[in-house]
Parts: sequence; structure tokens; C-alpha cells
Amino acid sequence: MPRSKQGGRGLAAALFLIAAVAALPAEAHRQTPLTAEEAVGLEIPGLTHGEMRSVERYRSEIRRLAGRQYPTDATFRRLLNHANIQLAYCAWGLVPNSIADEASPFNECAHAYLSAYRAVLARMADMPGQPEAARQLAGRIDTAIRADPEAELLCQYSVEPFYTGSVVAPAALDAVRYPPVALFLAAILLSGMGLALRRFGR
Repeated sequence: MPRSKQGGRGLAAALFLIAAVAALPAEAHRQTPLTAEEAVGLEIPGLTHGEMRSVERYRSEIRRLAGRQYPTDATFRRLLNHANIQLAYCAWGLVPNSIADEASPFNECAHAYLSAYRAVLARMADMPGQPEAARQLAGRIDTAIRADPEAELLCQYSVEPFYTGSVVAPAALDAVRYPPVALFLAAILLSGMGLALRRFGR
């Protein structure tokens, strides 16, 4: 790939991540255990820590399939809308180790959006339109899960379900303190300062 295209994609990813972190709330939205106010909307079964890896591997395929779904219904639209919103609140999955590192402030929201996308796929399998394609994709995910020796590992976010009426987001302060994010933002700041110095030095 040409270096200019790689640089453009890297810059776009950087801007997306900075915008996502800047938009995060001062405090996390969801408390554990859930309050009555948070347990509203459609219930979404959670995933084990190991299942997340397999669902993430097929997330793009789930989204493409959902984009072609017709007809739709209210349940499908609520699940898909929630999954997309949840993905955005989790910095579009751009933060390194957000799935693998249980200590990451982005780990719970990663659980949330991956659980939501798996629920979207399960809904499509029971709807008119393309149920066979949805079932085949679900079968591939299940096969990948069974082949993963760590698929049944639980973590603190695997126990409780998620709900479409409650968005999970990391606290902004926790996010910027997380080493991968802090290093990334520091690198962007230093790069910006370097560009400014070169420009003024001309």
C-alpha cells in the first residue's frame, strides 16, 4: 500500500480515537451490579471473555449482513442501533488490548458492543430475509468459539446481561490514563509540536 494512503488511514484513525475519547463522560455510565434504571430495554446476553475474540473476528461480516437485511422489525433496529452506538462509545474498537485486557477501561464497553452484535446476528437468524446466511455465520462463530481453549473464561463483565436502554462507556479520566491511549495521545501531541516548530522555523 502506498505510504500516503497508510498515513491517511493512520491520521483518520487518530482523529477518530481523539474524538471518541473527548466525547466520553466524566464518569462511567453503568454501575455493577445494575441499578433498576439501567436494566431497561431489550436484554442482551453477555459473552465470556474468550467468546469476545471470536465475535470480534466476525464483527465486520455481521455488520455487512445487517446492512443488507430486509425486511427489518423494531427489535432488529433497536439491537443494531444500540450495537452501533455502543461501538462508537468504545472508540470504534480502535484502542489496543480493549478486548484482551480485563483491566482496560474499554473492556466493559467491548463486552457490550460485541454482545449486541451477536444479538443482532441471532435476531437475523429468526427473521425473514436472509436467515440461512445468518445461521451459517453464527455457525462459523460457534465453531471458532469451540476451537478456542480459553472460550469459557469468565471475567467481571461476563455475568450480567446488557440492555438497549443503557449505554456502557469508560470514564474519560480512566481512558486517558490507560497506557495505550496516554502514549498515543502523547505521540500525537509531540508530532503536532514538531510540525509547528518546523513550520515556524522556516
